[in-house]
Amino acid sequence: MVNYSNKQEYVMPHERLLTIDLLKIGAVLIIFAFHCNMHLGVEFSFLTPFISQGAVVMDLFFIVSGFTLYYKYQSDTLLDQKEIMTFYYKRLAAIYPLYLLILVIFFVIGTESIQQKIITLPIELSLLQSWFSGLFSFSHNGGTWFLSCLAVCYALYPLARTWIYQLNQRKRMALLIIIYLICASTPFITSELALPNMYSSPLLRFLQFLSGGILFEMVKGKSGEIGGETYAL
Repeated sequence: MVNYSNKQEYVMPHERLLTIDLLKIGAVLIIFAFHCNMHLGVEFSFLTPFISQGAVVMDLFFIVSGFTLYYKYQSDTLLDQKEIMTFYYKRLAAIYPLYLLILVIFFVIGTESIQQKIITLPIELSLLQSWFSGLFSFSHNGGTWFLSCLAVCYALYPLARTWIYQLNQRKRMALLIIIYLICASTPFITSELALPNMYSSPLLRFLQFLSGGILFEMVKGKSGEIGGETYAL
């Protein structure tokens, strides 16, 4: 068990991180424009070549999401069962109701056979579809894979946060470099070896999410100040 009192004093932040909010808004807009271009053929003048590559912005979205979650929950130790279950409840409540609505709609109007829908229903209900690369093009999963990967990130967050907190700055930097090399090389490896696309891989997305958390701990550990709050180092 980690003794947080021996390290930094965690204080609940009261200010939003404007830069991070703008990054998230920008990422969402680019991803939206990318899908408009891909599915509807919408052109964006001279920005079209840039927008057409908007899928890579999803990497940034997971990194920023990790940074934001670490910032939001930095004052929570998440060391006992009650705290962890409360965290899981809040995170699940944030994504599952809307996802369940989408699942019901596609179960009714989807073009898949009733047998396929019934067979995949347990996977869909448990948000495990991102673990099956072949389900990316099945039903609604071309869009909701994101929520499946996000659920994995949330599930592993308490353990990952405790682990990262115990690392010094040098080890955090080394881990960040390793994650970067893995994420950057994956597209080339899958392309050269004709492997299944890793775009919706929960493990790859978790590494990106984790890198956001590492960045937060490194920035906070160096400056002692995040979002207008000063920390005792």
